[in-house]
Amino acid sequence: MEIQKLNTSLSPAAWRAKFAKTAEGKRPQYEQGQGSTDELAQKRWTTWLEAMEATEDGKKDTEILKEAGLVGASVDAQQEYHALLQPIAEEAAATMEQLNYLKDKTVAAQTQALKKTLNRALFDQDVETAKLTTANDVNGKTNTATSLTQLCGAPGASARAKSVVQMLVCLCSYDSTDTNKPCEANQLATQLSAAVTEAHTVATDLISKCPDAEQSSTSSGEISAFLSALLTRFKSKATDIYIGDFTNTACDGSSGNGKCVMYKSNGKADVEAFRQLNWVKELRNVARMLTQAESTTGEVRQLPDSMNSLKQQAQNLRPQIQGRNKQPETAATTDVSNKDKKAQK
Repeated sequence: MEIQKLNTSLSPAAWRAKFAKTAEGKRPQYEQGQGSTDELAQKRWTTWLEAMEATEDGKKDTEILKEAGLVGASVDAQQEYHALLQPIAEEAAATMEQLNYLKDKTVAAQTQALKKTLNRALFDQDVETAKLTTANDVNGKTNTATSLTQLCGAPGASARAKSVVQMLVCLCSYDSTDTNKPCEANQLATQLSAAVTEAHTVATDLISKCPDAEQSSTSSGEISAFLSALLTRFKSKATDIYIGDFTNTACDGSSGNGKCVMYKSNGKADVEAFRQLNWVKELRNVARMLTQAESTTGEVRQLPDSMNSLKQQAQNLRPQIQGRNKQPETAATTDVSNKDKKAQK
């Protein structure tokens, strides 16, 4: 805005008159000419109005001109300065336009959408803050599983597990037929093979055993690596794919049968259904969204430096004007000097 204010302060009175307040005290809106639209003027009109509002007071004009070393400068000098300022002012306006366009696409601005996408993958919940207070928060609000076999799958019957947390329950839940706890020595000894009514309790306990997250933000690369690691752990058996340990019958949580998650892979329809699972689809989505947001954040961080550089250029054009004004004098002096040398010869 500082550059636009300087540009406005140096503009001719006739140009500034376009933005004068009406009798009602309002600034005029852009109006296209007869049969044509000045796209640049239409785009910059609001910025020009703001600059006019900021420079309407004559004292403010003086302060702005003082910063550029133009107080007391001749009309010709001010006009030259204004001409040199034009491309800088346009570049500054374009930079601000880019900043305004990008600011809603940074990581910080996209946090809410990123959290919801990630929670769809992790919890199958379309919310910013996921909760695990009832069994349905784990075993599904639709197509609800009533047994661990339904949740985790069996040969020819895809698991209903669509989230990372559901998979965690399938792979790590305790079974009374086993003598060991599969994932953590101090995890709850709650059995889910007959029913999954305590799935939320088991899930909450297992999550609490995970290491604390790092203080730094999760990057798109880390999410992509996590998804790749999950996918590469799947193994094929007949017309199914599974992750974990499978012996026979089903992924019912027992080591005798399987602590696993199994999906059908018998044809295109099964492959497409696998791709549409929330933990697959939404992890890919959040990685893509975060990649774009990270790139945008990097661009936005550079724009203030660009604006500061343009501001410095805008306020230091006076030497260029002085240099221009000296050139004819230097040329004349050189010409006279050459004539004197010839005369001496």
